[in-house]
Amino acid sequence: MPRRKPPQRNHSEEANAGSRPVDEEIELLLRHAALREDVRKARDQVLTALADRQHLYLALEDLAGERSGDREEAMFNLGF
Repeated sequence: MPRRKPPQRNHSEEANAGSRPVDEEIELLLRHAALREDVRKARDQVLTALADRQHLYLALEDLAGERSGDREEAMFNLGF
């Protein structure tokens, strides 16, 4: 017997219905909860090790976040 395809989701309909915020949808696709926790722990360890120089790391993190945000916005605007 041939395998049945899973039902296709209508992402546009879901988005317009307000059923899920984008972050929840991405979490369903990537399932990065464990990775996020590992990143949080590593960040905390780096900040602890830097002691009074934490501002250097935080400035770096701000720049990386700005770059990431700009990239996400550009991708969205291009229709990805």
